[in-house]
This record gives sequence, structure tokens and C-alpha cells, in this order.
Amino acid sequence: MLSAIIVDDEKRSLDRFKRIMKDVDQVTLKEAFQIPERAFEYIANNNIDVVFLDIEMPTISGLELAEMMMQENYKINIVFVSAHSQYAMEAFNVHAIDYLVKPTNSNMIQKVINNIIKKIDAYSTSYISDKLYVEMFGDACFCMNYIKKEKIIFRTKKTEELLFFLVNAHGNYCSRDSILDALWSYMNREKAVTNFHSTMYELRKTLKEFGCIDFLIKTKDQYKINTDKLWCDAYVFIELSQELRKSNESISDIEKVIKLADGSYLFDKDYNWALSKQRWFDNELMKILYKAEQLYSKERNDKSRIETLETLVKLYPLEDLAYIHLIKHYVNKNELMTAIKWYKIYQSIMKRELGIEPAQEIKQLIEKIT
Repeated sequence: MLSAIIVDDEKRSLDRFKRIMKDVDQVTLKEAFQIPERAFEYIANNNIDVVFLDIEMPTISGLELAEMMMQENYKINIVFVSAHSQYAMEAFNVHAIDYLVKPTNSNMIQKVINNIIKKIDAYSTSYISDKLYVEMFGDACFCMNYIKKEKIIFRTKKTEELLFFLVNAHGNYCSRDSILDALWSYMNREKAVTNFHSTMYELRKTLKEFGCIDFLIKTKDQYKINTDKLWCDAYVFIELSQELRKSNESISDIEKVIKLADGSYLFDKDYNWALSKQRWFDNELMKILYKAEQLYSKERNDKSRIETLETLVKLYPLEDLAYIHLIKHYVNKNELMTAIKWYKIYQSIMKRELGIEPAQEIKQLIEKIT
């Protein structure tokens, strides 16, 4: 159960927020403050997970108060609440996990709380402050602090790619030749070797600047990363998915795995050497998502089942079976307009990407209801 406070100089807004919070699950509203300074004193002496913070206040702005609070307790999740959306970018700059525009309602707040819980569930037990934090799914990056998302900025793209390559090897040694073939195959040998050594030096220098000592291990012409010095979402995904195979699959265990894969493996990187791992993770995640859909169907949890199928078609837009399950679900529920909408999306993607018609099975189904 999360603990929260609200800070707003308008009493009417405070009273309304307190009423709404009674309908929000998994969070307890501990206090409500009209005076920002008193809210800061409370934060300094109490363990609070979430602060709902108005931006425009007379004595101190919400943005300034947020900075003070995060300096006092970096684990706090700031959620700005304002009638003015112009502040959204500034909210991002102080690491707000979310932003709400007044008037708020219980559904909006519940979505924010769920988002915070996902982050805590996925990362808090694994993250250690003196380790490098690596995201390989979705917006792949290296961070020194997952809460504040302090990304490591590399001087060159090749330096970043080299580190991704070593992380991809999962603690196994990589020969210099294999690295040259993967990253500099387009160069002649002499130039490639020169680039390799300069890039490796730059990588060591960058990691040292961020306090990552003894992170790279070298034996003769073999290189690897010290996996004790990092936390990686892909490593945890592999570990949890292996545990799923050994135990009775529960929906809670499956959801933990799904939360980690926030997008495809190295999705925004054009690395040819990563293609085989991308396919493996895609296939593994797809199987897990279909298993989740099957369990949600047995539990008659239509909402979660639909969310899972929509995740499937988002990640794998050419996946026939996901569209078929979606369309059949809506036909069975007699939600025919929604079924037709998804059929048209499916039809358009098949024609645009593959130049083919939809599967005959689903085509016939749609013809029966139109």
C-alpha cells in the first residue's frame, strides 16, 4: 500500500481530492496541505511514496517544492496537478512520474498509482545504487539511477553500441575478432583495430567518470562485463521466464515478466548483431502474452485479456492470431462495430505490409455479420 499526500493552496481542490482518493485502490492519503512549507516538514519526518503537487501556489511554486522534496528523499514519486498543461515539460525536468490536469477523477489517479506500482514492482527489489542500470527493452539506455533516469551520455554512438554488445553477451567473453566483425566489418582490418582500441578506451573512461570501476574484464584478447556490477531488465526477464517453465504458471508470475518487457529488445537500435536475440525475446514474450491471454480468458477477465491482445498487436502488428482472437472476442460479445474496426485495421496492415488479404477464417466471420 502506497502512502501519499496532496499539496494545494486551494481548500476546495483539497477537499475534492480527498473525496476522490477514497475510490482509489492501493494508496492511502496520509495528509493534505494548503501550506507548502508544512508539507515539506512532513516529508522530512515521514516515509511518503507519492506527492500530488499543485504547481501554482503563492509562497513557493510546486516545481521548486518538488526539487526540495526530491533532494530530501530521492525515492519520492512526484505527480503534478495543474489546470495548465503548459507546465508538462517542466514537470518532466524534475522527474515527475506523471502529470494530471484539473479537474481530476478517480480513474486518472488510479492510472497514475498503477504506473508507480509497476515501476516499484519491477525494479525496487533488484536495483542497487552502486550498480549500472541497463534497459534493453523499449527505449534502451544505461542509467546510474533508475528513479531519476540519469542516463549515461556517450561521446560516440559506437561507444554506446560496444557496451550494448557486451551486455548482450550476458557475461560471456567476447573475442576481439568477434567484436570487430560485429561493429567494424565494413572497415579494413588495420583501421578497424584502431577504432576498436580507441572506442574501448573511451568506454572505460566514460564508465570511470560515472563510478563504474572494474566493470569491464579483459583476459588476453577476450572481453566481458562484470555482471555483478549491473542490473539488466533482459537478464531478469530470462531468469523469470525460466522459472515459469519450472513451476505452475500463475497469472501474477506471468505479469511480472510482461512488465519488464516494455517494448522490443533493443527496439530503437539498428544493430544487425542483435537480430537473433531480438527474435528470441520476441518469440518468448509472444508465448508469455498468449499464455496470459489464455489465463485471463479462463478467469473471465475480459479487460485484462483485451489489454493483452492489444499489446500483442502493438508489438507484433503482423501477428494474425492476435487479431483473430480480438475480433472473435468482440463478435462473441456481440460488439460488432468494434469487431469490424479491428478487422479493418488488420486488413489494412496485411495489405500494406504483405500485399495479402486477411486470413480466410476471419474474413468469413466478418462476412457473416456484415
